Amino acid sequence: MNILLIGGGTGSTVVIEGLKKHKDLNLSVIVGMMDDGGSNAVVRDEFGLLPLSDIRKSLLALYDSGNDEVLRKLFLYRFSIGEGIKGHTLGNLLMVAMSDILGSEVEAIEMFKTIFGIKGDVIPVTLDNSRLVAEYENGDIIEGEHLIDEPEDDRNISKFYLKPSAKANPEAIRAIERADFIILGPGDLYTTTLANIVVDGIKESIQMSKAKIICIGNLMSKKGQTRNITQSDYLHIMEQYIGKNADYILI
Repeated sequence: MNILLIGGGTGSTVVIEGLKKHKDLNLSVIVGMMDDGGSNAVVRDEFGLLPLSDIRKSLLALYDSGNDEVLRKLFLYRFSIGEGIKGHTLGNLLMVAMSDILGSEVEAIEMFKTIFGIKGDVIPVTLDNSRLVAEYENGDIIEGEHLIDEPEDDRNISKFYLKPSAKANPEAIRAIERADFIILGPGDLYTTTLANIVVDGIKESIQMSKAKIICIGNLMSKKGQTRNITQSDYLHIMEQYIGKNADYILI
C-alpha cells in the first residue's frame, strides 16, 4: 500500500514515525521548498540551494535507527557557538556539502537515503526558487514564509500563492499518481501544507488521483493562520485549495 504525506514539517515527521512501524507500507513524503528563515535563508542566499530543513527532518523520520541513535543525533546536532556557524545543524551542512559534491539536492537526498538505509521517498515539491505570498482581509500583502509564519499581529489570510509561480517536481506528480492514501497535515495550514498545494500541478494531480484523502487536524491554532477558526473551517479551507473533498479527517 502506497502512503503519501504532503507537508514535510514537524507534524508530518510525527506521522511518519508511527507509520514506518508497519513494514508493509510504502511511505513517501512531498516536502515544501519555501522556508526562508534561519539557516535556510543562508542556504538560499549564500549557496543558491533550496531549503533543506524539512528534507532533513523527513529523512530522519523515515530512518529506522534501531538501538543506534548516534547517527540521528549527529544529523540533528545544532551548533550553539561559532561566528557564522551558530544556529546551523550539522545535517543541513552535510546536505549542502553532498549537494555540491553530487551536483544537485535531489542526488544528495538519494545518497543520504542510501547512507541511512531508508526505503521511503523524500520528494521536493518543486525545484524552482519561489516565495510564499499571503494577502490579508485588510489588503496587506506579506511575502516570504518566515514573515508569514511569525506575524506581528493576528489576522486572516484571504489569498495565498507563490511568487513567481513554481512547477511541480515530476517525481511529486508520480508519487501522487501511485498513492493509495494521501495524508494532508498536521502542520501549519498555510506555510506547511498549502505551501505544497499552491505549486502548479499539485492540486490538479490530487483531483485526478483515485487515492483516499486523509486530513489530520492540528492540536492547536496558529497565530496569523488558523486562530479563531473551527476544525470544520480548517477542512473547508483545505478542500477549497485542493478542489476536492477529503474522505477522512482525524481530529
